[in-house]
Amino acid sequence: PRLNTFLELLEEMLAELAYKVQPRRVVVFIAADTEIVAQHARAILKAYELMENTGTSIHITHAHKAKPGDVIKIMADWYLLALSEILISPTQSSFSDTAHMMG
Repeated sequence: PRLNTFLELLEEMLAELAYKVQPRRVVVFIAADTEIVAQHARAILKAYELMENTGTSIHITHAHKAKPGDVIKIMADWYLLALSEILISPTQSSFSDTAHMMG
């Protein structure tokens, strides 16, 4: 329930942002450490252009158990978050914090 509440509030904020920056488009990059979170985000934010890196969503603390492609996804997610103009994280996240510092 908290995830859906967050995503619904995020959708409202994105609608306001889209209005203010028109005619430019709002592109949302989704970086999630579980597939279920990414699925919820896709369902609620479907009005926006969504981008994701392909591969398996995995928490960085499990990177030692990951396949090589999964580790590449982790690094690519980190890099693209660092390039974001606006970085929004629903929780305190050292992953997001580090991306923010890199950007």
